[in-house]
Amino acid sequence: MRLKLAFAISALLSSTGTAQTIDRVFHYAHTESERNMQEIATAIRTLGDIRDVSVDTEQRTFTVHGTATQIALSEWLFGGLDQPVPSQPETATHEYTLPDGTDNVVRLYNVDHGQTIQDFQEFATALRTVLDIRRLFTYNAPRVIVARGTADQMAVADLLVAELGKRTSGPGPHTMSVEYHLPDLHNENTLRVFYVANSPTVQSFQEIATSIRTVADIRRVFTYNAQRAMVLRGTADQLALAEWLFNEIDKPANTRASLESPLYKYQTPGDNDDSVRVFYLLRASDQSFQDIAKAVRAATNVRRAFALNGARALALRGTGEQIALGARLITDLDPTDFPVQQ
Repeated sequence: MRLKLAFAISALLSSTGTAQTIDRVFHYAHTESERNMQEIATAIRTLGDIRDVSVDTEQRTFTVHGTATQIALSEWLFGGLDQPVPSQPETATHEYTLPDGTDNVVRLYNVDHGQTIQDFQEFATALRTVLDIRRLFTYNAPRVIVARGTADQMAVADLLVAELGKRTSGPGPHTMSVEYHLPDLHNENTLRVFYVANSPTVQSFQEIATSIRTVADIRRVFTYNAQRAMVLRGTADQLALAEWLFNEIDKPANTRASLESPLYKYQTPGDNDDSVRVFYLLRASDQSFQDIAKAVRAATNVRRAFALNGARALALRGTGEQIALGARLITDLDPTDFPVQQ
């Protein structure tokens, strides 16, 4: 009798000391393939932090074992994901708010613009990387992004989804978005999207993005190849330098009036590399351009330098003396006898 009583007390304490768990079975009404059933299940498990889920593809059921809060979120997510394919592409946002916690806002973004799966995955990765969203999952077939984060993260995600959804037909004019400001993210709280116009290939577009990342020391730079869009997040000063570089590098060759750009002054505490300049070697062949870039790096000891093969541009950031030396070397080495590369 004592053993039974002790066991009963222990069970009672266990059930009252932790949240009770329940089972819920959902039936797929519109999802046909096994792959899509599994993707929906994985999205719900990831977003809800639910360990115990299972899919029966033959019975077309999805079972969740969790708390009442987890079951409620699962029901909302399942209802939003197990949907028929719309006859017309939809761009919409759906929101669910959990009762507690800091990252308690959940969004479903329908972002079907006719893009490929690769383009869709780039879109989603840009959101995850730039906004530091840990819980983000993609449902490929209907092009739906499922994300969970703080209210501030989701608010900026809304802006970014709307911004990147404006241009759906590929590369367009040289332009940039307004600045978005993210609260509570220390000093890397400025976000902007730049749209490159003068990069005929993905490789040349990636060179422009990498040059800006390197010279401006911006850690969060993500590219969306389909639109030639760069999503950048950093300090206000870093984004100001990025804007200047973007305008100097992404321009047609025939609009460059001189061998070099104006000098940009960029001062950061504890860093003497306060001078930035872009040099244009439009008459150089592939090999001579690389040779000149290598010689300038070696002679000046500039730490932040990037050579853009497609644009025939060499971006340098260093001290005033280093940049002046680089300018003299480029003037001496630039092969002006070569015809301008088209």
